[in-house]
Amino acid sequence: MSAKSQRARTAEIKAAKILGGERIIRHSYSEKIHDVDVPLMPHWKVDSKKYNRFKHHSLLETIRQKYCTCKEEVPILVTQEKSKRLMLITMPIEEMARILEQVRELGTPYITGDVVSLPIKQFKLIIKIIDDLKNQLKKYEKA
Repeated sequence: MSAKSQRARTAEIKAAKILGGERIIRHSYSEKIHDVDVPLMPHWKVDSKKYNRFKHHSLLETIRQKYCTCKEEVPILVTQEKSKRLMLITMPIEEMARILEQVRELGTPYITGDVVSLPIKQFKLIIKIIDDLKNQLKKYEKA
């Protein structure tokens, strides 16, 4: 196995472990399949990449240094390309694992077409997470 393949394999295994999922083993690269299944979120298609450097990693680190004053505070980066509607969120994978653990504890949402039914505790948690994200974004915009 090449060094690049080993790095990719290691990243897939680590992502699966942290997210509470399973690494998908391909028999050939001609298979068009994602790297990790997360049973709690079957609609997620997790692909793992490991390179020497990513620009958004350094942006996230800048946010951490600028705004996070203790280890409980979590840097979150929201990006959008000019003239595109799609916005992306980047956060440490451990924070996503924490959110998933809370979802596991509070109950799984029921998804039918465009409708999502949630236990009330989970809905309140999502509102809190959204409020936290809004506050993080406000801090980021002020800078």
